[in-house]
Amino acid sequence: MGDYDYGHCDEQIRVGQIRLPAGRESESVSGDDEATFDAGAGSLSVNLTGTGRSLLAGPSDVVFLPPGTAHTLQAAGDEPVVTLFAQALRA
Repeated sequence: MGDYDYGHCDEQIRVGQIRLPAGRESESVSGDDEATFDAGAGSLSVNLTGTGRSLLAGPSDVVFLPPGTAHTLQAAGDEPVVTLFAQALRA
């Protein structure tokens, strides 16, 4: 798993930063809430669990996942990745 730093978290939104070492993949997340990832440094692969599909994001690219999208995050390539994230939490 990566290192998560939460910048803000309340009943409606969660924002923060995730750092993943090179080649590391997180555990699958159920994706109950919509999520946005901004690849700040390195190459981020957002792997859509059970589909065989991945979305690759480089610096300044943004990936949006609707609610119900199970996924993992992976540092693609030889460098670690730092990504900013925001989740709109369902009430």
